[in-house]
Amino acid sequence: MATLDHAFVIMPTEASARKALTRDGLRASYRRAHPGQGTRNLCACLDDVFLEYLWFDDSEIGVAARRAGLVGRSCRLGLCWRGAAPTEVFAYQPDYLPQGVTIEIATLSRDPEMPFFFGFKGAVPPILRKDGLPGRRQRPRFARLSSATLFHPQASRLARRVAKVDGLELRRGAPELDMSIVDPGGRMRRRIRWHG
Repeated sequence: MATLDHAFVIMPTEASARKALTRDGLRASYRRAHPGQGTRNLCACLDDVFLEYLWFDDSEIGVAARRAGLVGRSCRLGLCWRGAAPTEVFAYQPDYLPQGVTIEIATLSRDPEMPFFFGFKGAVPPILRKDGLPGRRQRPRFARLSSATLFHPQASRLARRVAKVDGLELRRGAPELDMSIVDPGGRMRRRIRWHG
């Protein structure tokens, strides 16, 4: 079964990404550039997932990134799974990954009105990563995601096309990702809503 690995929201600029991260009560665990994809990010790691604030910079966007459907999206929300692909996918070879390492992108992600669904083989929860990027994560204040609900006008179409992703619920509504974060003791501490 697929499990939610991380969620992202596309922001207009780095400044707006930083402002949203602060508004959400989080701190950046790390940041990355994606050469050839034309994007950069700030990532806030919890124990089980991370939240990614993504924006397009002024660098060149490669053909592969354009074919993957990242450019010109009307829905700014994205979700990544780990584990078996819950839907039909195609392989995306971004310039910033080693040759032969691909990302599985859901074919429905080519529709710019749909959330961008993808998976990365070998992904592990931030608490198990060995590369040191997650750092202290969001502890001691926040520990893990307790729920994530994706609202979308075409939720029934999504449900037909995407098998169950553990940790994610689909509901009909205006595009929005509603997430609840709990502290190490399991008490609800933060509700984050990203509008798509």
